[in-house]
Amino acid sequence: MTSNTYPTENHSRAASKFVELFSSEKRIVAILLVGSCARGSASPDSCLDITVMMDDERDADVFAKHVESIWNTTEESSGLQRTGRFSNLDLNFTDGKFRPGKRGWTSGPDSFEIEVGNTYVYSVPLFDRDGAFEERGRAFLPYYGDELRKERLADIEKYFYNNLDHIPLYVRRGLHFQSLERLINASREYLQALFVYSRIYPISYDKWIRFQLVDILKRSDIYSELVEMFQIKRIESNELIDESARLRDMAERDLGFSDFG
Repeated sequence: MTSNTYPTENHSRAASKFVELFSSEKRIVAILLVGSCARGSASPDSCLDITVMMDDERDADVFAKHVESIWNTTEESSGLQRTGRFSNLDLNFTDGKFRPGKRGWTSGPDSFEIEVGNTYVYSVPLFDRDGAFEERGRAFLPYYGDELRKERLADIEKYFYNNLDHIPLYVRRGLHFQSLERLINASREYLQALFVYSRIYPISYDKWIRFQLVDILKRSDIYSELVEMFQIKRIESNELIDESARLRDMAERDLGFSDFG
């Protein structure tokens, strides 16, 4: 992304002040505007999301305290907090060298593709020391390698079917809310796989779903199906089993997934 639209002047002033205060820090190689402000979709109540790219992420914890102690004394910080309901500074520290993380059977998707996308695709660089941001992004753009992509799809498929396969068993045991949780996790894993399959980085698996499916992936049909899937009338029924079967069919149709278990 190459442009940004701040929702208020206080958001804009706060971002400029942050760069002014901290761009001279040698440990910082880039300062990025991320989140809804970077995409031009923020409201006055939105926080100001800033990602600080560091030379060494191991310095992040100590450096974060240093940054916050300075930032919290500024007029721009106070002005930002007065602007809206949740309009504070939300900082994230990274070295930009992302790797797939560990996950569990019930944890839902990991954040690997989301981290890459929000850092290198849906961000606006406010400061870039000697092209470090662009250099680190080359490992992931336009998309990471085919071998890793195949591994990621296979891994997602495994967890996706594990969630779906538990739903009929849990419904029969009266564990309806756990069944709903499994359906939610499986739907998020479906979205994760859909983006990996399409070689496009996501923003989130539980926010901006309409925007991502309709505007980014051009799949308004899938958005309509997901909306219908979660219009569950009676949770203590077989509806969750029926909707899990629907999601299973969607994965086979859109991703070529096949449950041999």
